Amino acid sequence: MRYETAFLIFFLLSCSSAGEGRASSPAAVQKGDSGKYPDIVDSMVSSMSRGDFEAFLRALNGRRLLFSVDAYIDDIDPIVDSALAVSNRVLLWGYEPGSGRPIRLTFRDFFEKYLHRPYASGGKVSLDTTLCRGNTPFNFRDVFDEGVHFLEFCIPGSEEYGGLDWHAVRFIFIGDSLLAVVHDSWSP
Repeated sequence: MRYETAFLIFFLLSCSSAGEGRASSPAAVQKGDSGKYPDIVDSMVSSMSRGDFEAFLRALNGRRLLFSVDAYIDDIDPIVDSALAVSNRVLLWGYEPGSGRPIRLTFRDFFEKYLHRPYASGGKVSLDTTLCRGNTPFNFRDVFDEGVHFLEFCIPGSEEYGGLDWHAVRFIFIGDSLLAVVHDSWSP
């Protein structure tokens, strides 16, 4: 059942976002590199860093993307398009680590709480390498087919908090098609 769901997610997302950028083989990524990941990533990271929800919606532009509140992708993670993103519909995003309380937010609230971070100016970037890692496994290879890559933007944790206040966002893609946006941070 899990693999059937993963195939369905992959099929829906790849059909709705085809042809949106440049493809290339995995290699070391430096900020400003072009041609190694879908164009949309630059627009999304820029809007997330500024906290510009409207610009993020323009970048989304009718695409259907899976969004995850943490590194572990599962059947509960919503697939969001522009119409759902602007609605006031409250979505179940998962459950809080430790307490198990449900995370129920509109997409706008999800953007503010989990995606609005200075990724464009304050962190590190890597292709197919996890720079920020916590207790939650990043299982994208179990969900998506071969040939899928991810671009990670990581804001390392501070000395003040022993490095535990790190944040990362990973853009999962195949070729020039963006499939998912995955938030990650330290969790107990």
